[in-house]
Amino acid sequence: MSEKYYIFLDDVRSPRDVKWVSLPLVPWTIVRDYKEFRTTIWNKGIPEFVAYDHDLADVHYGSMNHGGAIDYDNLTEKTGYGCATSV
Repeated sequence: MSEKYYIFLDDVRSPRDVKWVSLPLVPWTIVRDYKEFRTTIWNKGIPEFVAYDHDLADVHYGSMNHGGAIDYDNLTEKTGYGCATSV
């Protein structure tokens, strides 16, 4: 049985930066991108809780962003959505 752990997935922020929602007061495993997310889950198992950032790179706000909506199907860099669907 794996030990309980909590993932905070964000390319720039840390849990203490989040003010718009109440996060559990726990030690967080902070991961910054899709590869690190997958590696962490591979090594530690499924986490108890994941706080996802939907965009993991500035490219997600460029030409791929149409009227405020991210076109996930045409991104080359994985997003928080990609991480969520990989679990």
